[in-house]
Amino acid sequence: MIAAGQTQAVLLADSWVNPKPWWPDTPDLYRLRTTVVVNGQPDDIQETLFGFREWRREGTQFTLNGWSGTCGLISLASTSRRKNGWLPTSERTSAPPA
Repeated sequence: MIAAGQTQAVLLADSWVNPKPWWPDTPDLYRLRTTVVVNGQPDDIQETLFGFREWRREGTQFTLNGWSGTCGLISLASTSRRKNGWLPTSERTSAPPA
């Protein structure tokens, strides 16, 4: 029970089996529905869209979901075939990891 005027952080964790990773040209999104129940009845419902992605940087090397790119993101983004600095899936020389 949370008294009026107080807040309570709740941490939920679960595993996801084979989530589709988010990519700039294929932004797979999932929907999370959170429901606050008071006296057995829904009192507040919130839906949030989210995607699975992992950015890493080591020196001048960037990776998105395990796929490497170079540190020329600004210049890469200026070419017409590239979206957000990354080649579309159809133009990558190697597929990103599943």
